[in-house]
Amino acid sequence: MGQLVADPHPSGAFFPALRQLCAGQKGVVAHTVSSFGLTQDYHRPPSDDVEHIDFTHMEQAINSMVVPVKWLRIQISNRNAGRKKP
Repeated sequence: MGQLVADPHPSGAFFPALRQLCAGQKGVVAHTVSSFGLTQDYHRPPSDDVEHIDFTHMEQAINSMVVPVKWLRIQISNRNAGRKKP
């Protein structure tokens, strides 16, 4: 469960619409997490409220990031270990 992948829906232009694009273009880690399953109620009151949150799905989405975040931490630690300290 959980993996780093390229945008599976590039035609949706989801990533370019985010602030992370500028950082990513400059080589800064600019992760984006999305279920790509936004509902019709997304950002539309009154139905976009806590009573309509799919907490099971939210928990699965968060848990799916554990392995990739640990992997990224190891990669950054390894990269930093090779650098000379000022």
